[in-house]
Amino acid sequence: DREGAIKLFKKVLKVKPESATGYHNLAAAILLGTENLRPMGPGSDPERALELFKKALELDPELEEAREKIEMIESELERRQAK
Repeated sequence: DREGAIKLFKKVLKVKPESATGYHNLAAAILLGTENLRPMGPGSDPERALELFKKALELDPELEEAREKIEMIESELERRQAK
């Protein structure tokens, strides 16, 4: 489940604080909403996920999936602000 995944990845980062994959996976779990586990759905925290994806990319500039998620979140946040 989402909350279990968040707890697990936080534990991973306590043991391996320089793990780009750990930050990426934590961000992905936080990005999921609590309803139907939809990305950026109700209950998600896209701003926090964005910070974590950026940290993952900082640690591993080759992590293309993090770069894609950053672009997707920034685009969605801009769209929401334009409303």
